[in-house]
Amino acid sequence: MSQSGSISSLRVAQSQVSEWLNLTSQSGSISRLRVAPSQVSEWLNLKSQSGSISRLRVAQSHVSEWLHLKSQSGSISRLRVAPSQVSEWLNLTSQSGSISRLRVAPSQVSE
Repeated sequence: MSQSGSISSLRVAQSQVSEWLNLTSQSGSISRLRVAPSQVSEWLNLKSQSGSISRLRVAQSHVSEWLHLKSQSGSISRLRVAPSQVSEWLNLTSQSGSISRLRVAPSQVSE
């Protein structure tokens, strides 16, 4: 669901979540990263605040590769999630404080 040029929520299907992936941006860098073992099943909430993603909730299990986070000027410019339950790349490009492009391959992604 898109609101004023930014993605507010994305539902990713399948299974349960044991922990949360919390991303807190401070001065253009990720200060905390927590990843949980599970299958991607709950809400993937992307909230943009002043050009940076303030919260990202995800669980991982069948995500087989690295979760690459690159921070540029207080915002996440690229997010790579390897194929598993999510079969393609999850590309996040930030423009003027909002997510301009999001590509998710149709795997277990419901909406």
